[in-house]
Amino acid sequence: MWIRSSKIFEEERTQAVGNHISPKPHAFSDPVRLGRLCQAMFIEGARVLGYTGEALMPKEIQEQVFLAATLIADGLGQLLQNQDDAEQEVTG
Repeated sequence: MWIRSSKIFEEERTQAVGNHISPKPHAFSDPVRLGRLCQAMFIEGARVLGYTGEALMPKEIQEQVFLAATLIADGLGQLLQNQDDAEQEVTG
């Protein structure tokens, strides 16, 4: 099933703060919306790697999408930690 990623983000957009995008995550109160976001990210990652959806997704593509998702999670986690550390220094 293909999901248009723009449909997912119509209701909830990332807020720009100054010259950067706020790294603070929005709390997803709706698990269905969170699931749709995850599915859209997975499908778009596979599409970028050449998967067209016409056959079963090769294991290699699944592994590459998984690796990319892990790297994104690690990077975002570090970004959030750095922001929390900076906020603690200011309020200190």
